[in-house]
Amino acid sequence: MAKSTLRSYLDSIEEWLGTLRRAEDVPAPASPKQELANRTQTIAGAYDALRTELKRTIIEVYGRVDAGLAVSLYRPLLLEFWPEHSLGRTLPVFTTNYDTAIETLADEAGQEIDFVDGFRHRPMGLRWEATEYHEYVTRRRKGIDLILFKLHGSSNWYRMPGAGSIQKMDNFELDPGKLQNIMIFPTQRKSNLLGDEPFQTNYRYFSELMKRLEVLITNGFSFRDSEIRDMIWQALLERPGFQLIVIDPAFGRDDLLRRLSGDENPASIQGELVPVSRAFGGEGGWSMIASPLGKALASLHAKT
Repeated sequence: MAKSTLRSYLDSIEEWLGTLRRAEDVPAPASPKQELANRTQTIAGAYDALRTELKRTIIEVYGRVDAGLAVSLYRPLLLEFWPEHSLGRTLPVFTTNYDTAIETLADEAGQEIDFVDGFRHRPMGLRWEATEYHEYVTRRRKGIDLILFKLHGSSNWYRMPGAGSIQKMDNFELDPGKLQNIMIFPTQRKSNLLGDEPFQTNYRYFSELMKRLEVLITNGFSFRDSEIRDMIWQALLERPGFQLIVIDPAFGRDDLLRRLSGDENPASIQGELVPVSRAFGGEGGWSMIASPLGKALASLHAKT
């Protein structure tokens, strides 16, 4: 089931629940109002159960990764294209996906790269610690360091009871036992969660990077996350040296400007916006992306 479909279902459920809650406040005689309240509670309970099952489905679907497909999809871009175009020895990757495709690629790459995802080996397993990012320094003279930030959490992250530490475990279940999934589900109010770890650290690094980044390449990102979208738009508005390359067949330049700008004047951007209207992983594979992406980077670098 596509992420967009799951998001649509959850959006509908949240809307229905909101309608039911508002119905409870409608003035009515005591007896009919009690009957309405009883029915509302029954329906709301059913919607809550459906929402729980959809969340469970999200975790189960995104917890399953085809290792061969993940490697064939991401290796050409992250481990070959990046160093080939001399884009730096440190490759920061920010994702809103819940799956473990990038981690799978890192496992397969082995000694080719150094991989940082915020987790440190401890006696009780892999534990998330912000210092993994804070203390990072470039490690490799050849190849790259791949630094992964999962902005919306992951299908295999859980908050432990008691101390509340965040562990990485391949359970792929919705809140198993006394554990709590570390994920921002579609439709959730992120403003209530961004002050908590690991979201606070991950969003802060994205925010700081957007103040000095030269090139941002997005792949299949819908720009629906308002916090991320606003930071990208601010960089386009204020930074002449900033270059945004968007790989997505659904977006032309005008579509992107409308999605990014909201009510602001899109003609006022100082940065460079370059759509690459190709499907990442679509028919033709990487070869359909590499040429236009390479040309976009060459063109942009020629201007700097």
